[in-house]
Amino acid sequence: MAPLYPLVVEGFDTGVVVTRHGRLWQMLAGIAATCAEQWGAAEEHFETAIRQAAELPHRPAEPEIRRWYARMLLDRAQPGDRDKARSLLGEAIERFQRIGMPRYLESARATLGAFN
Repeated sequence: MAPLYPLVVEGFDTGVVVTRHGRLWQMLAGIAATCAEQWGAAEEHFETAIRQAAELPHRPAEPEIRRWYARMLLDRAQPGDRDKARSLLGEAIERFQRIGMPRYLESARATLGAFN
């Protein structure tokens, strides 16, 4: 996915916000930037995606973005990243439970379980 990051960024020029599959483009950009180890860009994309999901509102995206953002933080492994990842995963788990997304819930719980 790392080689796709420049192409994903080009998508912003076309005004893309949500893919035809309902994914926020900013979240996809965050995932691609993570794969390219462009940590600062990834963090910006995930933060923007969280704001967009709240503003739209796009309830299923809210926890999913947090789950991916947490994965990025765990991969980056800078000081404070584990604590922030743990917090994001807690928020994701609560939201996945509330809106009834059991498979995603289990994935978030498994990621949180990696802390132990």
